[in-house]
Parts: sequence; structure tokens; C-alpha cells
Amino acid sequence: MKRGMFGMGILAVLLILCLIFMGTAAVLPREICQNLYEAADTALLGDWEKTAALTEEARAAWEDIRLFYRCITYQDQIQEIDSLFSQLTAYERAQDGGTCGATCLSLADETRALGEDQLLTLWNLL
Repeated sequence: MKRGMFGMGILAVLLILCLIFMGTAAVLPREICQNLYEAADTALLGDWEKTAALTEEARAAWEDIRLFYRCITYQDQIQEIDSLFSQLTAYERAQDGGTCGATCLSLADETRALGEDQLLTLWNLL
């Protein structure tokens, strides 16, 4: 009887941790996506100071959550996002509004998809 209760307790704790993780995985990319969508708009308008500030905020937020996703997801997605951030820096320096805006949108979509992929994976486990 005690062993059964111990096992059920462990399963309950794991279920709670999975639910917390699902909520966290969905919320973390939101700030990055908002900054990048706004940066895409400002890049198309030619406001490079604001674009640089928004992309720097997005990059800092990505660096804060990068380790979290590195532990739970495939490295290909992480490397793709890192690569897009590198490209974004080059397009900002060249002040190429169209390409910079498109890269911001691609980066926002990739980051959002990363969070959604984790939700789907965890939902399937439950």
C-alpha cells in the first residue's frame, strides 16, 4: 500500500512539473516575438535606431532563455535561431530595410514555433 501511494505521489509530481513546463515554454518566446515584429515594422520605415534597440532587446531575451531550450529541444532549431540573429546584425549594419524586416519576421516565427513545438510534444506525452 505504501509503495503504491509513493508511486502515485511521484506521478503526481511529474504531472505538475510537466504542466508548469508547458506554461513556461509557451510564455517565454512572447517578448522576443513582439520585439521582432515591431523591429520589422520599424526597419521597413527606416528607423534604424529603434530597430537596433528592439532587436537588441530580443537578442538579450533570447540569450536568457537559450539554455532552457537547449536542454529540451533539438539543437537544429537553436542553431537556426542563432544564425538568423547573426544575419539580422549584418542587415542592420547595411541598413537594408526589406531584408532586415523579412529576417525579423522569420526569426519571430521560428522562435514562436520553437515554443509551440514544445507544447505539442508535452501534450502528446500527457
